Amino acid sequence: MRWGRIRPGGRRRPTRSRRARRRSYAVSRWDAPQDSGLRDRALFDPGERVRQRFGVGDDTLVLLRPDGHVAAIVPYDPAGEGRAAELYERITGRPVPRT
Repeated sequence: MRWGRIRPGGRRRPTRSRRARRRSYAVSRWDAPQDSGLRDRALFDPGERVRQRFGVGDDTLVLLRPDGHVAAIVPYDPAGEGRAAELYERITGRPVPRT
């Protein structure tokens, strides 16, 4: 991420990269099998530290902003395809960037 000019108060505002895109990961207490195709999109959390830090229960969707701040925490329903994209569009007012 590149940084733009300094604003009053000495804080810099990040500029948008043309290559910025939405990335989706599944965080699980179980490791993804090597041959599953999920390995590159899964993050292994054996001690459930991520879930505990966010203070959420099982089956929860956490949407993070590019700067790492939490944008939304909602119950996750595996049947609800596109829930993350729907939240992104509602929060930002823009469609999800396609790669």
